[in-house]
Amino acid sequence: MDNKTLSDLLKNAFDDSSFNDFCFNYFPEVHSNSSTGQPKNAKILALIVYCDQHLKRDFLLEKIQAERPERYAEATGETITQNLLENRKDIITQKITQITGESEKIKANKELQYITELLDLHKKGEKYLPDDPASGMSLPIPLEDFILTRLAHLEKMLAEILTNNLTQPKQTAQQKILFVYSNVTHYNGQKTSVLSPTSEYEAINTAYKDTQNPNFYLENITAITNDNFFEKIETQNPAILHISTHGEHNGCFYLTNDNDNDSTEIPADIFKERILILKDECKNLKIIFLASCHSHYQAEAIKDIVETVVFTKREITEDEATKYNKVFYNAILRGKNPQEAHNKALTTYTKLKECFGIFTKKDIIIPNL
Repeated sequence: MDNKTLSDLLKNAFDDSSFNDFCFNYFPEVHSNSSTGQPKNAKILALIVYCDQHLKRDFLLEKIQAERPERYAEATGETITQNLLENRKDIITQKITQITGESEKIKANKELQYITELLDLHKKGEKYLPDDPASGMSLPIPLEDFILTRLAHLEKMLAEILTNNLTQPKQTAQQKILFVYSNVTHYNGQKTSVLSPTSEYEAINTAYKDTQNPNFYLENITAITNDNFFEKIETQNPAILHISTHGEHNGCFYLTNDNDNDSTEIPADIFKERILILKDECKNLKIIFLASCHSHYQAEAIKDIVETVVFTKREITEDEATKYNKVFYNAILRGKNPQEAHNKALTTYTKLKECFGIFTKKDIIIPNL
């Protein structure tokens, strides 16, 4: 898609408020660098330039398609039917995995397969439903209309099944994975490189989508500051808390301040006090992943407070963090305990042995945590 088409698509698909929300959810660096009152066109240009510089144009298009399927379809020339199915396929599949009744699950999968076959016909240029005398339907029937009807039927069926499931006793509740980051641009009065947590979060999101473990739920990426640290985390009550921010070899990491461009230094002893308070409020919290550089200081301080702490041994690159996250979370979501997940990451990428460490109690069982 060329720049003009992409720019027009963003302009037509989002008003100013929803565009700000879109950037906050998927491109936090762009959102944090935009200023109040900045024209919408300037924000759109900044987003496109950012995505081109960071090789994220495909990711941008994917998210526009997910958030605004009709507008995306108009801009690309795709039919809404194709777009709707592709955008909802992951959601539908995830919902089907949550069905407890085996016969209901088989029925839902069969309907999804039928819709997929019809969509394949539509992609090949078929305009009408194939003739089937046994169906008893009056032909010709427009294929696109029929797919939309079947899709609505499936979504309604899933909603009814899952609503009924809510009335049944559940063996396990969903455990929440919360990824928080602090957009530190300055500390100790000095400017620093801007943290880019997107690839780190996407590695976790890929593992989440690949495993489709119904016992877990991955929250959207969440920005935190020193001022709202407790509020943002306590309201989510996560089972796994992943913290991404800048860390230094002096044993401190940094959290952005709300009211100025500087940040607050958090030494290990202060972090320990915060985790003691947090653990008292977040009863589900079992794993803390400290993704900042040199986080072994903080890990040492809190290792007796939570069951598992994953930490870094030195300064970590974006590539190293992405590789470790993908393997570690994939293993966790497939039922491995934290030590097993850690070992798998280090044996998959042996150079990561000098990067990551873990303190854990071996009796933790996943997925129930």
